[in-house]
Amino acid sequence: MPAQQGDYEVNVWVRDGNNAGPDSWDAFKVTPFTVNPAPAPNQPPTVTSLTPNPASPQNVGTPIKWTAVASDTDGDPISYRFYLKGPSTGDAWQQVQDWSATNFWDWVPAQQGDYEVNVWVRDGKHAGPDSWDAFKVTPFTVNPAPAPNEPPKVTSLAPDKASPQNAGTTAVWTASATDTDGDAIYYRFFLKGPATSNNWVEKRGWSTTPTWSWTTTAADEGNNQVNVWIRDGNHAASDSWDDFKVVDYVVTGPNLPPVFNSLTPNPTSPQNVGATIRWTADATDPNPGDVVQYKFHLKGPSTGGAWQVVQEWSTKNWWDWKPSQQGDYEVNVWIRDGKHAGADSWDAYKITPFKVNPAPTPNRPPTVTALTPNRPSPQIAGATITWTATASDPDGDPILYRFWMKGPATGNVWKVVRDWSNSRTWTWSTSPGDIGQYDFCVYVRDGKHQPAGRYDDCTGYRGYHLITIRPPNQPPVATALLPSWSSPQVAGSTITWTAFAADPDMDLLFFKFWLRGPATGNVWKVVRDWSTSNIWTWSTSPGDAGLYDVYVYVRDGKHNPPTSYDSSKGYGGYLLTAPVPVNRPPVVTAIAPNRPSPQTSGGTITWTASASDPDGDPILYRFWFRGPSTGNAWKVVQDWSNSRTWTWSSAPGDAGLYDVYVYVRDGKHEPATRYDSAVGFGGYQLTPPVTINRPPTVTALSPSRPSPQTAGSTVAWTATASDPDGDPILYRFWLRGPSTGNAWKVVQDWSNSRTWTWASAPGDAGEYSLYVYVRDGKHEPATRYDSATGYSGYQLIRSWGIYQLTSGDAAQDRPSLVSSADGHLLAYQSWEAGDSYNGDIFLKMFDLGWSEIQKVRATTDPAYQDTPSAIFADGYYYVAYVSDETGNWDIFVKKYDRNLNLIETKRLTTSPTDQDSPSLIRVGSDFYLAYQSWETGSTFGGDIFVERFNSAWTPLRKVRVTNEASYQDKPSIALGADDRIYVAYASDESGNMDVFVRKYDRNLNSLEPKRRITTSSSNQDHPSLIIQNGELDLVYSSDEAGSYDLYLERFNPGWSPIERVRVTGTPGDEVYPSLSFSPSEGILWVAYVLQDGVGGNIFVQPAASLDLMASCWASMDFSATRANSPFTLTVKFYGPSGALTDPTSLRLTWSPADAHLTGSTLRKVSTGTYRLDSRLGSPGPKTFTVSATVGGCRAESAVTVLVA
Repeated sequence: MPAQQGDYEVNVWVRDGNNAGPDSWDAFKVTPFTVNPAPAPNQPPTVTSLTPNPASPQNVGTPIKWTAVASDTDGDPISYRFYLKGPSTGDAWQQVQDWSATNFWDWVPAQQGDYEVNVWVRDGKHAGPDSWDAFKVTPFTVNPAPAPNEPPKVTSLAPDKASPQNAGTTAVWTASATDTDGDAIYYRFFLKGPATSNNWVEKRGWSTTPTWSWTTTAADEGNNQVNVWIRDGNHAASDSWDDFKVVDYVVTGPNLPPVFNSLTPNPTSPQNVGATIRWTADATDPNPGDVVQYKFHLKGPSTGGAWQVVQEWSTKNWWDWKPSQQGDYEVNVWIRDGKHAGADSWDAYKITPFKVNPAPTPNRPPTVTALTPNRPSPQIAGATITWTATASDPDGDPILYRFWMKGPATGNVWKVVRDWSNSRTWTWSTSPGDIGQYDFCVYVRDGKHQPAGRYDDCTGYRGYHLITIRPPNQPPVATALLPSWSSPQVAGSTITWTAFAADPDMDLLFFKFWLRGPATGNVWKVVRDWSTSNIWTWSTSPGDAGLYDVYVYVRDGKHNPPTSYDSSKGYGGYLLTAPVPVNRPPVVTAIAPNRPSPQTSGGTITWTASASDPDGDPILYRFWFRGPSTGNAWKVVQDWSNSRTWTWSSAPGDAGLYDVYVYVRDGKHEPATRYDSAVGFGGYQLTPPVTINRPPTVTALSPSRPSPQTAGSTVAWTATASDPDGDPILYRFWLRGPSTGNAWKVVQDWSNSRTWTWASAPGDAGEYSLYVYVRDGKHEPATRYDSATGYSGYQLIRSWGIYQLTSGDAAQDRPSLVSSADGHLLAYQSWEAGDSYNGDIFLKMFDLGWSEIQKVRATTDPAYQDTPSAIFADGYYYVAYVSDETGNWDIFVKKYDRNLNLIETKRLTTSPTDQDSPSLIRVGSDFYLAYQSWETGSTFGGDIFVERFNSAWTPLRKVRVTNEASYQDKPSIALGADDRIYVAYASDESGNMDVFVRKYDRNLNSLEPKRRITTSSSNQDHPSLIIQNGELDLVYSSDEAGSYDLYLERFNPGWSPIERVRVTGTPGDEVYPSLSFSPSEGILWVAYVLQDGVGGNIFVQPAASLDLMASCWASMDFSATRANSPFTLTVKFYGPSGALTDPTSLRLTWSPADAHLTGSTLRKVSTGTYRLDSRLGSPGPKTFTVSATVGGCRAESAVTVLVA
């Protein structure tokens, strides 16, 4: 080894020891050699920087690329190894990427804190693989992950002056909104109304000012809408919104005071002391919507000759006066609309004189005690029955009699069959077609008390039956056989054949379908044997082209045997044409790896494409690949072939993100340089083969039972989590909702169980959110978590049950139910005000738990009112009803605010004939009213009409729905999801009562013929139709099981049946159902009248199968509700089958104490029926609660009665 540079010679001597001596040679050789200076020694590499992108600090979850810059003066290849130290590594150095030529490392921090990243470098010529030639450490801070930015929400939009206002008024609109992130909120205002041709027009552009001032003009008179858009600049663009709110606003013309028309007494002057005189003031206000108020004054002997207020300001335009002192009087009425004169003055007034004579000796009215037939019920229809009334007059005055009847012969409405006369008998000559049940009533008067339109006394007779002997059974007749698609059709189509047949006796019909054509070898073949379905669906094949004949046999099973038929109908020459094939390209729907991302580099991943060709052609596949191993350029890794899989064998140094793509074609469309369809998979990650313990991940939190469930149910919640290292996983469950005071609460602390069982209580109804934390104990402490996931919006709804809504000794009838997000409103007819009032309309407000909140008497005059129909629209309640206050029956509507304050009353019909059974809906800004009318004459038996009104109740159009001579009644109108109007009604055109439906557009143009919904030989009556959640729901009363029960039929939008279930099943009659969908509960409720022989009360329950309802329940009825008076409480217990059943463990409680003032207890009077005779105390509400075990289940009922 030369130690010094220079020119050298090397000489070698050789000898064999036989010649030259040791200091000489036998031969030698000299060779020159040059030694150059020694080269510089190999140098190790150096690290110049270790840089993160993006720079510190960053949030949890942010991808960060660490890049090391190193150099080697000798140009040797450099290897890099990366380490991490921080909270996620237990603050110890942990290798995260082993030696490789890759000078970068991608890091997604999962935990906040202060970290250090260290990179080792070496060139393999100095330090060994467990050491380094150089290193670089760089600190980095990871902040907590920020909460996602939420968009703002509009909470309100309100004017400083409430609608309506006169033109010229300036209304300042203020929007209120919230942003959980505290972002600045921008507002933009729009107007739509008469001045903008009913188009949305921007009135104030984007600004942080939440107000807009609108000075109205005459051009704005009418219905307007104001819309505010909001955004925080972090979500929606400037031409859109994060949230909005629209509010209606009415601009009226200049307000004018009301005008006094008349002030009239009834009866007219003079009258005697003690007479009842109704003073009626007639006034009009030129401004629609203004409410006229009235104040009555009296001056005369009874007031000392001075003016005295006898009725303060109110909307009541009449005052009933019963003078107690004779003499000359004057009545003065002030009127105002509240927009001109104050409460101590008037806009107009009128004075009318009146003379009062001394009181005469009072005459007493007659009384009637009985109404008796000469032949007992039942009788054969066609018989003659004489009815005799028993009556007396204490003054011996002649008595006048008027006889009434209700039954099938009168269309089941009360009808005068013999008007006022001196005869106390009436002979009823029945006809064979009058079969059914009848009720009778007789009015009496002596002409000295009540007018001819009323009576002094009355009595009745219920349940007289006319029966018939059935004629011989007749066979059915086939009338038509029609396809759903007209000939010709393409072979392979589906054609539905419908047979039409009629049976004079309404027997159940059987149908058999035959087919002849190429598919049957041109011989007749049975394609659907005898069944009750009149429909056969013919699913043809592409090879079935040709001419076909179709035939249907019909029989009722009472004449010809199955080998023959009663009637038949055919259809010849139906043509199926051959389909023309068109080749279609293949479609690739997915490409998926057999191992999910991420995977460790160095493994094998198989990629599989999912594709199909509609013509069954072979499919060719081409796979592409892009990532670090391809220089991040697209590369074909498997060219066109029949294989739909490609196996990727990665190398340990291939770590990074990859994209995979697959092309498909069938060779019949695109060339090999293109493709028919393609799909890709992006972001597949290969991680370096580093052994780092990784935290678990939770991917789902699932309930065992889907939302919503009934409060009181048990729901098991299961978390789905995995740990990549197979470590045991700990779980902690959280709950937030009504049962936790809407605060997060740990319901199951850290444990190995991934399931938590939630045993809810009946009172836990509401919406809940749940969360589960997971950790493996190697990363986060017990106060934190490694991964978490949640579930929001799980709903518990109240237990289904049957609720009694009315009680007392008076009849309660004709319910109409409407639900809102806050509760329910029930409108109904009640006789609790006494017979002299002939039935009034009452309103009851209930919360979502069916606790009564408020009760309002809607009508207070002595006229007859019935059949209310209630709706909730635009924040108001509207109640349509029938009243005979104008002489005949007309339809009126009342408008109430949310607190049931009356806003206005409108008369909707003015025909001289009777209008009955209203059904009301709101569609957009218009109202639609369906009702029964007799305006076409009695020969038509009552027809159904629909009338459209605008928002001011101006009639727009009226159409006649039915024109049969049979009886039609009880319409129910609904708006469909298809923006169409549906009208259900009952008709006896088929012999018994059945339910039919008609369909109209918004302009009341008929869209299709009437549809018969029920076809049973029994009676189906009182339909109630509602359309919600994409289905049509129909409830009606049917006597198919003996008494009247409620049945629910559900249909899809094409009227295909979904199900038919029996809803009620007591021995009594359940009639007059009213459906309502509660949006906050997701429950379809039905209110109805239960008639059990002694009276009627209103109940409500979910419209669902009887099998799903509470299997037992109790009802309560009270014979009287007067203070300090005796009463009888009747309690009935219904068992699982709906029959009356004796209870066990019977308990009755009451509150307050004076609700029951005797020591008596409930006593059994018959099976399932118990009574209590007692006495009521002071006026006020009294609550009775009964509980018992009935048929093995628990029944409880609470009823509150108002003692007057």
